[in-house]
Amino acid sequence: MTHKKFSLFVILCCIEIAGCINKHNNELEIREIKVSFIKGYLERSYRIDCSNFPDSIGVIHSRIKDSLLVDKQILLEINREIPKLKTIQNQNPIDIRIKCYIISKEGKINTLCLGDINGIVYNGEIVEPNLNLSYLIKLNCGFYNYYPIKFLPLFPELKDSLRLKSVITTLKSKLPEPIEDDLSDSNSVEIKF
Repeated sequence: MTHKKFSLFVILCCIEIAGCINKHNNELEIREIKVSFIKGYLERSYRIDCSNFPDSIGVIHSRIKDSLLVDKQILLEINREIPKLKTIQNQNPIDIRIKCYIISKEGKINTLCLGDINGIVYNGEIVEPNLNLSYLIKLNCGFYNYYPIKFLPLFPELKDSLRLKSVITTLKSKLPEPIEDDLSDSNSVEIKF
């Protein structure tokens, strides 16, 4: 009987160690995410493609903001969402406003592009919308900082009232005065975190 208990103990320890190793690998998979995005609303007569963003922007290149995500907790949350991405067939192209280079600890680079309101392209493939992933990227790179508060409910990922309230509270606490109610370039405000 003692031999059976010892064997069971060894098996359980091996399973626990394997689980810890897998958990540890998942937590460390993403080293950093380099993000480039267009500050504020931008209306174009043509679609901006993921493959040539931000180079295709041309004269408005000054509207591009770069950000680097390195917080381990945020990277872990983003890492949990990426495996959920599923390719969509026969989908219209997406007008890109954000491009991310997701750099793994091994140095592998994956690309993730987001439209301003909706749409995700992952490694060149259009995938199903993932509101959690869109929210995590947009919130942590500062994308929402360049929009008037009254326009924030237009973003699908902010339809959740708790998320919306959290973003608005953060923006109000960082702003010296409220953002004007239009989307003109002169009303883009950079908020430093």
